[in-house]
Amino acid sequence: MRGLAERGDAVVAAVHDFHAAAALADRVLLLGEGGVVAGEGEASELLRPGVLQEVFGVGFGPAPGGLALPQLRGVPAR
Repeated sequence: MRGLAERGDAVVAAVHDFHAAAALADRVLLLGEGGVVAGEGEASELLRPGVLQEVFGVGFGPAPGGLALPQLRGVPAR
């Protein structure tokens, strides 16, 4: 996909994995409840714990590379 974008083609992908989105996208669109746009911008700015917690109402904690992982209650951290 990166090759297509570098060639000047528009690339649109729907991903539910924040790490994949960060690796693939320069810009992201966060969709909240009901498909409402909750955020749009640089992946490095939107895929952060505070932003994701506000959009999805679930606690997120830091992960390698400055990304965010959901913090699930009752699930031991690895």
